[in-house]
Amino acid sequence: MFLDGIWLKRDAVILIACSRGHVLAWHLAQSECAEAWAALMMRMPVPSMLVSDGARGLAKAASAVWPATRIQRCAFHAASQVKRHTTLNPKLECGREL
Repeated sequence: MFLDGIWLKRDAVILIACSRGHVLAWHLAQSECAEAWAALMMRMPVPSMLVSDGARGLAKAASAVWPATRIQRCAFHAASQVKRHTTLNPKLECGREL
């Protein structure tokens, strides 16, 4: 199962659970906090594994609502975060070495 949030505007996000291209459930919330994720998770059966972008609220809710579920960080989101912090054209010597 894949879980992610899609921001509509500054204070509205759709939390989505999908599997192989099919939306399983969604929840409209004001933020990606643990309470909002828990509201979505309580409406679905417990998966054996979930993939997420690494949001803290999602991980906190999953450990409370689905304690036996394994959580995997999405490789795309992890790589994007590294690229955002290191940039593609670093100006400092240590960044170029990295």
